[in-house]
Amino acid sequence: MTGPTLDATIAALDRATDLDDASDLAMRYLAGRFHHTVLFAIHEGAALGDRGHGGQLTDEVVTAITVPLGAPSIIQVAHETRRLATGAPAGAGAIQDRLERTLGNPSGLTAIPIEVDGDVAFVIAVGDAVGDPAGAEYDLERLGRVLGAAFQRLR
Repeated sequence: MTGPTLDATIAALDRATDLDDASDLAMRYLAGRFHHTVLFAIHEGAALGDRGHGGQLTDEVVTAITVPLGAPSIIQVAHETRRLATGAPAGAGAIQDRLERTLGNPSGLTAIPIEVDGDVAFVIAVGDAVGDPAGAEYDLERLGRVLGAAFQRLR
């Protein structure tokens, strides 16, 4: 893994002074831990690409990504269950396929909801882990909890 450690990121999130700072800190960590990442903001029944990294994920590509929460996808699963999602639901089609391509056609796709004020306000989707995948899901869950707390504090 390259980039800041999870512990250093958590410490920095505790000192973050605004939402952009917190988002940037989380994305720096995720860029070192996963090959592809997109942070989605939840707005009016859709997950909208906010930030991302990896492969072809330019700012323009990321902000053009919209995943309707009414269509089956791993984003929908994470949003509805409020839990880490590690697989697409049955019946996932074109939207899930496009999401997988966007995230580099990973061998495993994972999404974590970020709760703020009792609502899922964001979802982070990641492709394959960089280096050793052991603990990647745990790290993502831990980051999700701390990022949600930081967003809550900074709102």
